[in-house]
Amino acid sequence: MNSNLPTSTATINASTLTINTTNVIQGSNITLLKSQEPMIKRAVAAAIGNTVLITKGSITSHTPVSVNAKVINQLDNDRASTTTQGINFTKSVVALAVANAIEKLTRNSNMTAMPRVVVANQATCAGIGSPTSAACNFIIDIHK
Repeated sequence: MNSNLPTSTATINASTLTINTTNVIQGSNITLLKSQEPMIKRAVAAAIGNTVLITKGSITSHTPVSVNAKVINQLDNDRASTTTQGINFTKSVVALAVANAIEKLTRNSNMTAMPRVVVANQATCAGIGSPTSAACNFIIDIHK
């Protein structure tokens, strides 16, 4: 399996931070992607968790971070989008969307190219390091 390392860019403007992370997961065959699905879901969820950690401003901070996300899965349900709130719910929804994308690729028996799933994640976070009011808004786009 060829999994590109996540790429991140960060722009700091006052106390606002924008983080773009892209995971490109590509395997030599769909069976390999399917067998690695649990680890792929964990890697994508970790990128979300890392963004929230950065927003807290410190690994020892216990400041809550408000999380809102829009998840767009272009590989399943004809570009259906879901809006979520909360870090755990967002991670769960994204993991399910990635699993559905891989399942959709599995059902496509006419695939001639190597199977690939791209998870593009843009987070705009405010209140970086604030003891009371940190928040992140995610747009997560899943496509081929």
